[in-house]
Amino acid sequence: MKKISRFISLAVIISLISVPGNFAFAEDLHGQEKDKKQIVENSDSSLNQNEKPQNETGNTGDDKTSEADKNGSDESKEKSKESSVLPGDTDGSSTIKKSRSRTEDSKKAKVKGVKKKKKEIVPVTPKTNNFSNIVNGQFMPNKFSAVSKGNKVKIRLLHITVSNRYVMATIHFVGKKWTRLDTNGKIYKGSVKRILKRGSTETEIVTSYEIPLRLNAENRLIAYDISGDKNIKNEITLKASMQNSKKLSDGIYKVKSDTDRIMFNMAPRESEVKYSALEVKNGRMFATISLTGTGYDYLFPGTTEQAKTAPKSKWVKGILKNGYLTYRIPVSLLDTKLIVSAHSRRNGEKNKAEKTKKYQEWFQHTVIFYSKGAKKIKTIKIPKKKTNKKHKRRNNKKIRNNGRKDRLSKHRPDSNKSTPVIDNSSKLKDGVYIPDSSSWSGGSGRLKYIKCTKVTITNGKAYGTVVFSSSYYDSLKANGQIFRKKGSGLSTFVIPIKLNANNTIIGRTTKMSQPHWIKYNLYVALSANSKGKKIEKEKREEVVRLYKEEKHTIKEIMKITGVRSEQTIYAILDETHISRFKTRKVVKKISVGFDAELYEIIEKENPKNIAEFVCNMAKKGYYSCKATIKKEENDTDVNLE
Repeated sequence: MKKISRFISLAVIISLISVPGNFAFAEDLHGQEKDKKQIVENSDSSLNQNEKPQNETGNTGDDKTSEADKNGSDESKEKSKESSVLPGDTDGSSTIKKSRSRTEDSKKAKVKGVKKKKKEIVPVTPKTNNFSNIVNGQFMPNKFSAVSKGNKVKIRLLHITVSNRYVMATIHFVGKKWTRLDTNGKIYKGSVKRILKRGSTETEIVTSYEIPLRLNAENRLIAYDISGDKNIKNEITLKASMQNSKKLSDGIYKVKSDTDRIMFNMAPRESEVKYSALEVKNGRMFATISLTGTGYDYLFPGTTEQAKTAPKSKWVKGILKNGYLTYRIPVSLLDTKLIVSAHSRRNGEKNKAEKTKKYQEWFQHTVIFYSKGAKKIKTIKIPKKKTNKKHKRRNNKKIRNNGRKDRLSKHRPDSNKSTPVIDNSSKLKDGVYIPDSSSWSGGSGRLKYIKCTKVTITNGKAYGTVVFSSSYYDSLKANGQIFRKKGSGLSTFVIPIKLNANNTIIGRTTKMSQPHWIKYNLYVALSANSKGKKIEKEKREEVVRLYKEEKHTIKEIMKITGVRSEQTIYAILDETHISRFKTRKVVKKISVGFDAELYEIIEKENPKNIAEFVCNMAKKGYYSCKATIKKEENDTDVNLE
């Protein structure tokens, strides 16, 4: 009994000691209940999934294992508490906050490594009603405009294609920036290409689209730039206008027509107006056209890309009639520029011979037929080609050296560095020289000549005046630079020249449908002991002296001094700032016969200019006679008084 009473008293004391402590920390523990619950839940979730399910009493099948698990979980809780509690942290709140911040930082770190996905482009434009009454074909509209609300953008309309009465437009955005296009309620992906500029040999990067287009109405487009982090959009309004053409009834008509005139000239013409024959039958139209040149053996109604892929059976062969190559091509629309591709026979033969595609075979042009002024005719007549035997080409003109110092042509650096930089230094004295000789080689063989008419030495540097036999060369590459043509007429350039050596020059001709660069070699011979004829200072002084004497004509001065041309004489006078003598203004020319007495006077005086001498004599005689008559009249009046 004593042992039982001692045990009860001990239990009471322990309970009295423990109760106040538990009561004091109730508030703190109440705040940690949520965290404890979270820990318990985590521990419960971490239990093995293969454990046996609990029975209705809440115990597992094995009481020993359950007790061990309970003890283990309690120990783990206490260890986690001890490890997480920092010095000075009684309730463990800072540890919870720190753990949360660590988890958030880890999430942020994971997010930084992953790129944000761009928003998908959703089409917002309405559907385009591109149905038209136009017959199938390819053409250019009468008017085209592109207005941008946002960033500036260059848009070019290549052509319009009508297939099964539906209109499609091929447009180019200059550059590779706008690679997505929203129109017709769809998103179109652009194809980036490098193409040749129209009428140039330079290339440019474009983004090409083929989109439906409604004629004579505004078409809404939204171009997207997806190169950056955000999609940049640009709203554009396109409008292509067509002119309502007159419909012709069945029959054969004589209609006005024209081409783009780039090596694609139409014949015949009447008073500078070109005509073609137009056949109309059952709503279909065919035009019989004639070209002045004979370089194109086939025509194709479409673009060059279509012509290359089309079978040869669809090409229109040219037939020689009365000196003209004649073609019969389909016409889809009047008063509109139709696209026609022409096949170069010469370039095709070169491709076959050299087994290369270096030379372009197809060239794109436009043809237009006007409905206004169309006249019905019975049959198609092609007049005979006229040949003018008296016609002389201006290329046959003699080139003369005027003796002037030529300035260097306007130039800019050649980015491609097509020609090497030369050393044009010379030991000759400064002045103007006539080369001993000049020769050239290279090219296609069409040029008659390339001449170096003179060499100008300035500050110990040699510059050659190079003249082509054609007037279609507008630019010349030499010495790592690109030089511009000087003046009109034959293509003339003043470039640095290395004497007595081959000089590489590359000229650009605009005579073809597209400009082409052609490579040549130029050799200019001029010996160091001045075999070239220099217009010396003494000779210049002699020209000036003889001119001031007024006793010799220009031709006589040329014979005395040895100067070859009149232009050189006048150039010397201009350089020395000598004003030219006033010439008589001839009002009328008449033939007059001299009597013997007057002829003797003229022979005796031997005037430099007979016409001028006779005119002066006649004027002096007239005014002197008039003066004597007036004096006699005055004397008679005095005597009468």
